[in-house]
Order: sequence, then structure tokens, then C-alpha cells
Amino acid sequence: MIHRRIARRYAKALFQVGQKTGKGEGFAGELHALSAVLQASEILSAYLSNPTASVAHKQDIVVQLVDKTQACDQVARFLDELLKNDRLTLIPGIAVVYQELVDAANRVLRGTVVSATPLSSAQLKQIQDTLKAQLGHTVTLETEVNPDVLAGFRVQVEDVVLDATLSGQMEALAQQLRRSG
Repeated sequence: MIHRRIARRYAKALFQVGQKTGKGEGFAGELHALSAVLQASEILSAYLSNPTASVAHKQDIVVQLVDKTQACDQVARFLDELLKNDRLTLIPGIAVVYQELVDAANRVLRGTVVSATPLSSAQLKQIQDTLKAQLGHTVTLETEVNPDVLAGFRVQVEDVVLDATLSGQMEALAQQLRRSG
């Protein structure tokens, strides 16, 4: 919880720079790339969080991360600030919060759609368009396939759940029968 609060402060600061420079969405991509590198290497993450490790060596690693991810100058300076404050391990959390800030600014909601079989791009677009009309925001959905669904789909966007699965409809019918009987 406290790490998220700290990550949020850093993300907000970078987000403000991104808004001023018009590079906000680019920063999001760079943070995700940096996050992916750190999450892929537990050894690297452990080394960067080690307080006894040389700051100069950590700086070399930051330069390599910037080169590998092709991060811009603003993000490179941001990483230097994280290094100075011993916060490099917060990059994955900062990336998540930063994306949330970008989404909020662009009126985008993210969610998940679960179906028994893979959805076609036309089906996914139709679901997204319906949700956009209902929620007033653009909706980006990740898809999951779960054979237990049997038929239909279930969508969750934040606290809104649309259950159009066969099992969901049968449960709703059973509840209706219980109330009337």
C-alpha cells in the first residue's frame, strides 16, 4: 500500500511533465518497457534494491536500461531521480499508475472479457462499442478464453460486470423463480 502511494507521487510528477511536453503516452510505453525488463530479471531487481550495491554501478545499469528501451531524455532524467532516491524498484508500480493517469486523462476504461471460445475482432468491437455507449468512456478489453463459461461472455470493467454467459443467465432465471415462488 505504501509503495503504491510512493509510486503514485512519482507517476504524477512524470505525468505532469508528459502533459507539458506532449509526450505523455510515449512515456507510458517507455515505462512499460522498463518495467518489463525489471520484471523479467529477478536478479536485476534484487541488485537494484540492494542498499550495499555501488551507486556508480547502478548508474551504469540505468544507462544500459535507457539504451535498451530507447527511453527519451526526460525518462532518463526521471530514472536518475529514482536512482538518487533509491526508488528504482518502484518502476513497475509507477508504470501501472502512470497508465491509469493516461487512461483517466483520455477517458479510457480497461477491462476483461471472458468467453468460452476466442472472440472475433468484430465481436470484440461490438462489445466495446456497446460499453462505450453505456459508460461514456472508450473501453479497452483484454480477452480471456475459459471453457467453463460454456456459451456467451462475461465482461468486467472496473466495478461493472455484464454477465451474458449461459450459466449467468440460468442463475438469473433461478433467482427470479425463487423470488416469485
